[in-house]
Amino acid sequence: VGSVFAFWFTANTRNYDLLREHLDTPRRSTTGDKIFVGAVLGLVVVVILAGIIGTFLILQAIAELISG
Repeated sequence: VGSVFAFWFTANTRNYDLLREHLDTPRRSTTGDKIFVGAVLGLVVVVILAGIIGTFLILQAIAELISG
């Protein structure tokens, strides 16, 4: 159990140090950063829309099976 705690604590300490370093010297966002965020948001929207459309099509098929 001690080894697991030591590993977890060391990783958290390292992450905290990286976070503090970044917050102390932030860099300006680039066009590439904005494109990446836009692409991720676009992908999330596509996945949500695909889920909604897929659900609608499945419910429609079930309704057709029930109604004959």
